[in-house]
Amino acid sequence: MQRSVFTFTLAALAIAITSLFQPAAARAAEVTLTSGSVVMICPGPGSGNARIDLVGPEFSLIFSYLARPEPDCAGAQQPLHPARFDAYALATFQGISTFEMNGFLSFNETSLTGFVEGFDLHTRQSLFTVNFSGSGIGRITTTQSTFHVNAVPEPATLILLGTGAALFGGARRWRKARRRRDAGAELQGE
Repeated sequence: MQRSVFTFTLAALAIAITSLFQPAAARAAEVTLTSGSVVMICPGPGSGNARIDLVGPEFSLIFSYLARPEPDCAGAQQPLHPARFDAYALATFQGISTFEMNGFLSFNETSLTGFVEGFDLHTRQSLFTVNFSGSGIGRITTTQSTFHVNAVPEPATLILLGTGAALFGGARRWRKARRRRDAGAELQGE
């Protein structure tokens, strides 16, 4: 009896462990960015660098490289293919992270759009595809282009802010009513 329980437990544990290492099913999503920035520096042909750090609900994208000729600062467009040794990239969506991705982003003075598709490192199966967009402030020149996403408060933050404002207003009304009541009691007592 004990041996069959042990065998069952061992089999269940083996299934659980192997399921942890299986790539998740591919997922696609539309994400509105809540914060982040893009900085592309283009000092001349054959050199330049970029730093992308974008965040949205259950999504983050970090991408940087040095001395790579691809940034088009005048057009503010950036391919996201970290196949070179001088690039670093990490995309995370719903808790799944990968260093292997393809994608693209572009921005103007007011908005940023793009997509990223993350792949399993070993099988090259697609893990997720995220289409992202955000509003903010972009500045585009021939030597440096930047974009800063406007911070979008999370719903919980808005609820806390609203609750605090309502409590503050209620406390003020209660104090005013108490002062009136106390003032009325003093007048009646005289």
